[in-house]
Amino acid sequence: MLAIAQTELVFLNLNQPDQVASPASCDRGQPSFGVLGLFMLPQYVSGTGDYTFDCKLKTRNVLLDLGSAAATEDATQNTYTLADGTELLFRPKTLERICDDVLATGFTAPAPATLDGKPISGVAVSTPAFPVLVRRGAPPPLWQDSVDVGHPGRLAASYCGWKAQLRLSPGRHTIVVDLGNVAPGPARFIYNIRV
Repeated sequence: MLAIAQTELVFLNLNQPDQVASPASCDRGQPSFGVLGLFMLPQYVSGTGDYTFDCKLKTRNVLLDLGSAAATEDATQNTYTLADGTELLFRPKTLERICDDVLATGFTAPAPATLDGKPISGVAVSTPAFPVLVRRGAPPPLWQDSVDVGHPGRLAASYCGWKAQLRLSPGRHTIVVDLGNVAPGPARFIYNIRV
């Protein structure tokens, strides 16, 4: 599943507490021809403001995130309250239910986006729990959570959000994603792509 592959890439490339995107640029984390012919564009992690990515790709197929979250397991007693009032711990067996609720209540529409000035639509996705690798230098508390749950360097996660798979023609393209509904303030990702 593409959302799982992109989420794995995001976690594998998290290495700074104030990281804006993961991977931090188009030339990190995967070759220019992508994985199996699909290039996963950097995904929003945190922050505000406009960020530009210059991408030189050898594939015409890209995967774009249009606003999302990931629920991850931890060893604390912190809970998530579903819309119906049910409280769930962040455990592998509950992550998908948490993500389903986040998608239904918090991410009800994709972030507005355009490809060369034309609107892009997305597909809502919520995944079952799957393992992600966490680097020792990952932003807190991810590494410590992996230690506390008994398998350092690995956590169960579930993705919830919106994805768009795009096929680009050879040449230059610009994708703009307005992440104001996901970020704590105004934020836009601008991808300048050359295929």
